Amino acid sequence: MKIPIIMVPIDKIIPRGNPKVEKVLLEDIRVNGLKEPLRVMFREDGKAIILNGHHRYFCCKELNYKKIPCFDGKIYYPPNSYLDYPKSI
Repeated sequence: MKIPIIMVPIDKIIPRGNPKVEKVLLEDIRVNGLKEPLRVMFREDGKAIILNGHHRYFCCKELNYKKIPCFDGKIYYPPNSYLDYPKSI
C-alpha cells in the first residue's frame, strides 16, 4: 500500500518539546532535502501534532521551509487508539 504524503504548512504543525537542531541532520536536509516525511496526527482544528520527526521539523524550520511533507498518523494508528489526541493539546 502506498501511503499518501500531505504537504502541511509549517505554522499548522505543533511540535512537542524543543529539541536542539542537530548540525549533521540540518546540513543533510540543506544539501539533500527532507528524505523522510514527518508522521503527524491531525486535530479537528486542522493543526497537526508531530508523532515522529521532531528533529526534522526543527531543522526544516531553521531552513525556512514553508511546508513540510507529512504522513497522516491515522493510517498507522486507528481512531480511538492511545494516540487519539484531545483538542486541548
